Amino acid sequence: MNRRPASSAFLLEMLWVCGFFALASCIFVMAFVKADTMSRGARNLNQAVTAAETALEDTFAGYHNHDQSMAGIKDVDTKTIYYDRNWHVTEDTSSNAKSVPEDAAFSIIVTSQPNGNLLEVTAEVFSISGEPIYTLKGAHYVPLS
Repeated sequence: MNRRPASSAFLLEMLWVCGFFALASCIFVMAFVKADTMSRGARNLNQAVTAAETALEDTFAGYHNHDQSMAGIKDVDTKTIYYDRNWHVTEDTSSNAKSVPEDAAFSIIVTSQPNGNLLEVTAEVFSISGEPIYTLKGAHYVPLS
């Protein structure tokens, strides 16, 4: 009466089941991580579009509300605005005007340049690592005198 124990077949089946569930859980975790990454990218793009539009409108409003004319403007004007990871404007507390705030995660470089009666403005949004997120260009009519 030499009977083989049936436990080896059961153990082999359990190994296959555990392996299948481990593989399935890895696939689901990867799917959720990818979804989170895409969600963060979409959120940052939406916030970048809003911030770029705001920067352009603020620049245009500065010339419209103060009745500034293009007569005295001949150079390119550039300013940089920094945002934290929650898209709140950060303030630079250091004494160096060229330094980047510690909590900055994004930056907008707003460049305005006169071209005849038009004030051409470009707002470029970057992550703090330098990766471009969004660029918006616009022009605003400003009288010469």
